[in-house]
Amino acid sequence: SIPKVSTRVLTHDYRCSMKYSSSSASGSSTSIENATTFPRNSIKPSLKDAHEMPREHCEMSNDLLVKLSYYGDYEACEERLRREIMTVDSLSWEATQPVVDQVKKVCREYRSFYAFPYKVGIGVGSLAAIATIPLC
Repeated sequence: SIPKVSTRVLTHDYRCSMKYSSSSASGSSTSIENATTFPRNSIKPSLKDAHEMPREHCEMSNDLLVKLSYYGDYEACEERLRREIMTVDSLSWEATQPVVDQVKKVCREYRSFYAFPYKVGIGVGSLAAIATIPLC
């Protein structure tokens, strides 16, 4: 019951882990040439797979959005926020735009307030570094 795309990803991950494993059972290092690989045909997507591939963040699954937002994808974070607003406020995807815009506006207003301690730290550190030059 695993979708075709997920099976392909699992196969690719298994193949990559076999290629780049640091040691074999005998303790010697394994080279890429000696690694177990699958036929190249097994990882090529079909035309149907290419058409079914998500192109926008709104088309992606929740799991993929969580992973992308963990790695710092701003648009994935925004889509997760949008879906949370949809759940809490029972709004359609299109109707969440004013709420998302309002959240962005509030975040921009307080950005300098939250960045102030970091700027003070950089300033004090720089001043301390300059002050130690005569001591050298």
